[in-house]
Amino acid sequence: MPIVRAGSLKNSHHHRSQGTSSFPEESSTDITSVDQGLASLESAVGATLLRIATVAAIGGMVFLMDDPAAAGTEVQPVPRWIRQALRAVLGLVLFVPSWVVSASVVKTTVNSTTGEPLPVTDLAVEAGILMAICCALVLFGLNRSGGTSGSSVAAPGLAVLVLVFIALPDGAALYTDPASDGWAAARQRWQWLGGAALALCGLQAWMRRPGYASLWR
Repeated sequence: MPIVRAGSLKNSHHHRSQGTSSFPEESSTDITSVDQGLASLESAVGATLLRIATVAAIGGMVFLMDDPAAAGTEVQPVPRWIRQALRAVLGLVLFVPSWVVSASVVKTTVNSTTGEPLPVTDLAVEAGILMAICCALVLFGLNRSGGTSGSSVAAPGLAVLVLVFIALPDGAALYTDPASDGWAAARQRWQWLGGAALALCGLQAWMRRPGYASLWR
């Protein structure tokens, strides 16, 4: 009958312990990488949902500025620009609360599942800039149609803009993942775009003056 020494049993047990000690470390590393991947996925999905809500809401707002009866209401005690400004304010009153509610729901969902905060402020800036671009398109459409239909330009223009934003390459992307390396660079591009949008809004509003309005009819 073979004799096994206690020392050899102890050494063999020690070697087995060393051989299996790396598995928990590798497993924890894999779990961490999976958690990071899920967090990135959740933030990307949350940003996409908010962007879809923004485009849908702005797409509905552009029709508020339409005034099919503008040609028959030129002589009114209230100037046309005041009526259009009131419609724009009504659109903002409807848009801002709905966007805030959507952002709160998406933010709460993302934070509770991953613990990673969703950059709601940056996404709100995106929404504001996209709205400014659509305002410029609406004013351009009103100038072209004599004040009757701004949506004829703004609605298709918004659709084309969104498709262009989606198709932009990584080096010029505007719709980026909040967890990606290109997020900061995209913020700078949005700022430049916002400045251009405000300049276009001011130009189109200035061209809405009575002396210029007749040029577009």
